[in-house]
Amino acid sequence: MPDLYLPGMKACSDGNCIFRENTGMVTNGGCSCQRELQRTEMGMQALRTILFLRKQARAAYDNGYIDGWDDAS
Repeated sequence: MPDLYLPGMKACSDGNCIFRENTGMVTNGGCSCQRELQRTEMGMQALRTILFLRKQARAAYDNGYIDGWDDAS
């Protein structure tokens, strides 16, 4: 998956981060990015949108409509 963080931004180190495909040494305590979004109703709406778009992008890649997706996702 393409990295959704801006250069220099500190990212969550969880292996299932919703924004970054972390590899190598990762934590497994849950995505802190997702936990932060769950704190407000607007964040929950954003989270639902993010997860929906990730699913759609993955399906588009799997069906050959887009390229450049990291196979590790």
